Amino acid sequence: CYVSNLNTLKIKNQSFVEIEKYYGQIEGEIARLFEKIEDYECKGLFGEAFKDKYGQLLLKFFIAKMFWRNPNQSDLAREYIDNILRLYDSADNKAKKLIKYDRSLIKFLYRHKEKDWSRKVIQFILLPILTFKIFDTKKSIRSYVSPDKSFITCDNPVIMTDSIEKLFSFEHFLFPLDKFRVIANADIELEKFNIDLINLKVALNAKKWAMRSNKEYLEVLGKGLRAELCKLNS
Repeated sequence: CYVSNLNTLKIKNQSFVEIEKYYGQIEGEIARLFEKIEDYECKGLFGEAFKDKYGQLLLKFFIAKMFWRNPNQSDLAREYIDNILRLYDSADNKAKKLIKYDRSLIKFLYRHKEKDWSRKVIQFILLPILTFKIFDTKKSIRSYVSPDKSFITCDNPVIMTDSIEKLFSFEHFLFPLDKFRVIANADIELEKFNIDLINLKVALNAKKWAMRSNKEYLEVLGKGLRAELCKLNS
């Protein structure tokens, strides 16, 4: 799933790693949150980290970033890049403050939207903040644990379970965090879901790769995937 120099900006034969530095600061905070969550799980206090407003903000930003930094969203990003000025004008003031770009700079990026470096800045930095409602406290997200069976992941792991608008508002989505946990909207009754059904949704969302440590399980899942694809194509 690795793409070489995905976050590197190349301008006039010079390379810049500003996006990577930007992500590095955020991912350090998110890593500490995940460590905190794991600690709570061990102590039987799981869920407290998700009640914290800052924790919610980090997790939402994590999902937004994971969605838009994925090269699989490049075609979708072009549609939203065409409306970047409108997105900026209608954005929450907190979102604008987090971006730290004024409208003139957004306009400059828009004028150069056909350039690879401009597209990367818009898709990887601006779209996560301007499309997802990360500051909306009405909708919260949480993690669900499956101690018996394990989740798969794929090369396109932010799963829309409804419309893209509901993904952006954190109302309907799934994200396999590791083999025992999946992040989803807090009001979904995920405990009632069949784990195999969740894994099938993840596999259907893959562009090329689905991954799990158990080869036999993937082979069984592949049969279910083929049957599901036959239904969709019939």
